[in-house]
Amino acid sequence: MQEYTLFQYNNARRTLHFSHLLRKHPYDQKKSHVHEKHYEIYYLLSGERNYFIQDRVVAAQKGDLVIINKNELHHTADLGEPGHERLLINFTDEFISLPKEDEDSPAVLPFPCGSGVLKLSRDDQAIVKSLMYKMMNELKKGPKGYSMFVRALLSELLLLICRWGVQNESESDSSKPLHGKITQVARYLMKNYKEDITIAMLSEQFYISPYYLCRMFKKLTGVGIVEYVQMARVKESQRLLAETDEKIIAIAGAVGYDHVGHFNRVFKKIAFITPLQYRKKIRANK
Repeated sequence: MQEYTLFQYNNARRTLHFSHLLRKHPYDQKKSHVHEKHYEIYYLLSGERNYFIQDRVVAAQKGDLVIINKNELHHTADLGEPGHERLLINFTDEFISLPKEDEDSPAVLPFPCGSGVLKLSRDDQAIVKSLMYKMMNELKKGPKGYSMFVRALLSELLLLICRWGVQNESESDSSKPLHGKITQVARYLMKNYKEDITIAMLSEQFYISPYYLCRMFKKLTGVGIVEYVQMARVKESQRLLAETDEKIIAIAGAVGYDHVGHFNRVFKKIAFITPLQYRKKIRANK
């Protein structure tokens, strides 16, 4: 396997991760995943990638910037010839120490226009590479005050992303037909997750064979259709557990489960704790 980690850094508090990686072989992530506390910035130096983000499939080419908010499902897979090189930053609110809003600050940081792929001009690509290579150089050498400098460089990049995002918001959806089809299916599932949806129903509605639908959905999103629906249900139930005093049996019904025991099993499989433990954990951290 030709995979080269050219640089990797994690700070002591795990609030910042930076890596520079080169792959010269086919690579699809085994499964979609979510970062509970970390945002992600992914800059593609070479190659092409499919990216699934929450409910849509997009294509990323050399020079594109992929941005992903925390708590958003995402997955990456090969597009075209295998092999790619990328720079990756994961960071938390704690690391960038977001200031309280004032009249001149963006309304929402880090990514006010949401997750997606930003198509940058050559000049803007050069700016991104310069900022990210400066960060990497600081993290490699570790001179006095390097963490503060990296935080300042990252803040500059985030502000630029804020501006670019407004200009590129309409450009993030892929024009590839299969991407569009799977995006339609994912968005339908995200909207109708409470319903009893079958593969046969989806196949008929979206004019795609059941086998091909299941295979391509899993390939492009990193999860099967059933698991994707389960994840959507669990995410909504987590919101209800955190924001309401509804009983767990009522929340189970609200997200599409007739039996609370089944709900508890699915919730624990995806969240790794029971609904009751999740509610206690969230309230203890407030």
